[in-house]
Amino acid sequence: ELPALFGLKSADRILISYALSMIPPWEAVLDEALRHLAPGGSLHIVDFGTMGGLPAPARRALVAWLEHFDVTPRRHLEAACRASADRHDVRCTFSHSPRGYWASAVMRRARA
Repeated sequence: ELPALFGLKSADRILISYALSMIPPWEAVLDEALRHLAPGGSLHIVDFGTMGGLPAPARRALVAWLEHFDVTPRRHLEAACRASADRHDVRCTFSHSPRGYWASAVMRRARA
């Protein structure tokens, strides 16, 4: 938990980089991060995308390689980010690379 780790009640910026794909309760991490986001703050996320634009053999090979490291691309990352943003009344913008290798979200809390 953020406050216990750093002694803070909230944070202006939170960054989650290629970690959600390795955390089993990853959707809970979104909610936990947003609970600690200060007014006017932003949560930035980047992780593996759906890889939907890659040729099927390349996509299968990449997913198999990632599995060796206990990495699971979150196919529903966008939906989960938007749902968490709605629950916490923050604005969410989502983007992904042209071939879907990476996906990113920025969630911003309004200023008080």
